[in-house]
Amino acid sequence: MSIHKSSVNFQNLIRDLAEMYPFEVPVTVVVEILANALDSNAGKILIDYDDRSNILTIVDNGKGMDINEFKQYHDFAAGLKKRGGGIGFAGVGAKISFNVANRVITETRSKSFSGGSNWYLHSDSDLVWENIEPTKLQNYGTRIEVHFKDNIKIPFSSMKDIVDLIKRHYLPLTDPKFLALYEKLHLYSQNLRFIVNGHEIKPQVITDSFELEKVKEFLPERNGKIFGYGVLGVSKKEYPVGNDACGVFLCTHGKVIKADFFNQFPGSLGPQIFGVVEIPEFVNFLTTAKTDFIHIGKYREFEKLYDPIRQTFKLWLKEIGIQIIEATEKDEAKKIEQELKKIITDIPELSNFFGFRTKGQGPLSGPSGPGHIIPVRKRPRRNINPISRNAGGGPKIQFTSTPEKIDLAWIEGNTVIVNTGHSSYKKLRSDPKPKRVHCLFAIAAAIQKFLNSEKAMPDLTFMDRMMSAWGKK
Repeated sequence: MSIHKSSVNFQNLIRDLAEMYPFEVPVTVVVEILANALDSNAGKILIDYDDRSNILTIVDNGKGMDINEFKQYHDFAAGLKKRGGGIGFAGVGAKISFNVANRVITETRSKSFSGGSNWYLHSDSDLVWENIEPTKLQNYGTRIEVHFKDNIKIPFSSMKDIVDLIKRHYLPLTDPKFLALYEKLHLYSQNLRFIVNGHEIKPQVITDSFELEKVKEFLPERNGKIFGYGVLGVSKKEYPVGNDACGVFLCTHGKVIKADFFNQFPGSLGPQIFGVVEIPEFVNFLTTAKTDFIHIGKYREFEKLYDPIRQTFKLWLKEIGIQIIEATEKDEAKKIEQELKKIITDIPELSNFFGFRTKGQGPLSGPSGPGHIIPVRKRPRRNINPISRNAGGGPKIQFTSTPEKIDLAWIEGNTVIVNTGHSSYKKLRSDPKPKRVHCLFAIAAAIQKFLNSEKAMPDLTFMDRMMSAWGKK
């Protein structure tokens, strides 16, 4: 029997891995093991938790691991999956589990490989695994047994807890309409089933299971091509999925990535607003932990998928009689827009960002078609994706009172939204000059955050340069 020992500091690595996720570690373990099972084309996934022994067991009937995948499963130096390669990471669930577990037993069978491992803490500083023969897994697939430490509180002690966890993180995979979509997309079989402690989670239409009213089903389109499916509704109860979860669940490959209100705030009815949208192409924009979207260098591509959902949601709110918070203080917005136009020569990012002309620039069209800016004099080229480059464009500033948000301002589409509900704005709103400075500072902060989301190496000087240029005018 061969014994292997990790040559890296696993303690730091498992802690760093766990800190990427906003969930409790035992929940992250389940979510990631399920993600790997789904990536393996499993049609049936069994989840069992024995609260007496504190052992979690997850078995899938997927394709199993080959020899290289089995090595990566145990290798802390192995890279995480490339963006777009699926919704799981090789062995990350098992690796993270050693924050709260002292043993993981794994068995796997594939067409080319059959093997297993007993992976355990030999001491506080040693994590080793020894090869074992698979004895409990007879067919293709993977079986993972996590032995939690005795002093760890597990947040899914009952079958209901595990079912709720699955629905919170993989809700579309429990709905027959979404499952039919996944089969058409060749992602999963419509017969995919989760079995918890011996009981099958039977697919149920989301609109029925959450008693949604004022339902709207929609197929988001781009250039006449459907690229997803969604359903919106108002639940009879607040936070229908529990854990204070509401809003629109944005999903890819069946995994819930985040809940979103698209900067719309429907007031007291907000906790009852619920929806689910599946966009397979979102998989190309996931963060490392795959719990949010990343826009670095891909803002416009992401917006082509995101904006149709946003617009559908806003229109639906109007259709059902929910007042959308509208922009106010239009005169002040125009004054600020004029202030920004004064400094575009000194701050070229503003010209590129808003898509408006500086003195000496030609029309906003050129070899790249409408919207291409042709500079007359040479300027340092910056890797910036503009929000809008429409002819006759310019800075678009709006005001919205959203006291629920901590943001001073934020970007939405081709507009910077200033939060008039922010406590600092309210403190200054009666004095025009300080209020103007506050608004410019908030706008600079929002643009800097946006530009940095587009760069691998953040530039933290934009706000300083913009305010300095404005102060000199």
